This record gives sequence, structure tokens and C-alpha cells, in this order.
Amino acid sequence: MLDIAKLEGEQIAFLSKQYQSAQAFLTVPTRFQRSVEDFLIGMEESRSHHVKLAESDAALSRFATVAEMFDLRLRTLWSSLCCCSMLIRMLDAQPENITLSEIRADSEKWLDQGLQELLSFFNWSMRPLRELCGVQLGSALMIMEYLRQTHESTATPLK
Repeated sequence: MLDIAKLEGEQIAFLSKQYQSAQAFLTVPTRFQRSVEDFLIGMEESRSHHVKLAESDAALSRFATVAEMFDLRLRTLWSSLCCCSMLIRMLDAQPENITLSEIRADSEKWLDQGLQELLSFFNWSMRPLRELCGVQLGSALMIMEYLRQTHESTATPLK
């Protein structure tokens, strides 16, 4: 939990810096501005909760299970990436400004790195499309065969 809290702190620091740097140049109100503010508050509350819990709950002196680490890490990444995406959309709604363009570029680079980290965290790979289609087609054919057999066994002959 302390490792997650440290990661959350780094993410909050970056996102807060980006938001504070942009604030003076925000002239067009958007719903994303309030969302970014709320996300930053929520992320800080989550970080504080993780620190307090790690320091006060003796049951947490053990190593986290794989499922616990997955959940904590996923939520942390997800929250920061959502916040950054909203920050970028908020900046996109503003008139052209060199400072906002630089903030946006830095934020987009950070978001791309975070997305790559999220994808590598899942350690997933895409199955070949042919295999996926084969599974869908096979399932459809099995259902059709089941329905045909069910219909034949329950059908009454016409007189």
C-alpha cells in the first residue's frame, strides 16, 4: 500500500502541476475543469487513505496477494489516466495558446506512457482474428443445432 501511495503521490504531483500551470489561461468554462478538480481531490483522499491504512492496520504488514496488487495498481492507473484525459479535453476546449499547447503536449506524452504501462500491466495479447471468428461461428452453429433438435422433439406433426 505504501508503494501504491507513493505512485499515487507522483501521479497527483504531475497532474496538479499541469492543472495549476493551465489555470491562468483557462478562459472557456468546461465540465472537464470541475471533473479534473474533483479527480485530484479524490486521488489525494485515496492516497491518504492508503498511507493511513498501511501505517495503522497490522494485518497489512504481510505481502499483498496478486489480486490485491492487481486491484490497487489498476485503480491507481485508471484514475490518473482518466484525470489526464479530462485535463487534455479541457485544454482542447480553450482558444489557441502556446502555453496550453505545451501543457497539452506534456500531458499527452504522460498519458501515452501511462497507457503503455497499463497495457503491459495486463500482460495481454491479441488472439488472431481467424481464431476469434471461429469461436463465434462455432458457438452460433452449436446454438442453431440445439434449437433445431429442440424444435424437432417438441414439434407436433401436421394432420
